[in-house]
Amino acid sequence: MKWILGTLLSLGLLTAACADPVAPATPTPVPPNLTETFTGTLTVLGIVTYPFTVGQVGGVTVTITDMTPSAAILLGVGSQGATVNRQRT
Repeated sequence: MKWILGTLLSLGLLTAACADPVAPATPTPVPPNLTETFTGTLTVLGIVTYPFTVGQVGGVTVTITDMTPSAAILLGVGSQGATVNRQRT
């Protein structure tokens, strides 16, 4: 009788251990709620930094609305002291 109880208990534990875990809830996207505007002059081979504060976790959208004269630039967005994600525009 004890071996039947032991077998049933073992099968119950194995069955519970093989169950799929519950997936975490999908986060709700938050629309952008802050606009920063920067103006200035970028010299040839120059670097310009515009710091801004991020108030919550989420995506960042960067838009260059005007550049005169038109030129190829390297744009980086990231944290100071961390690896910067760069995209050529």
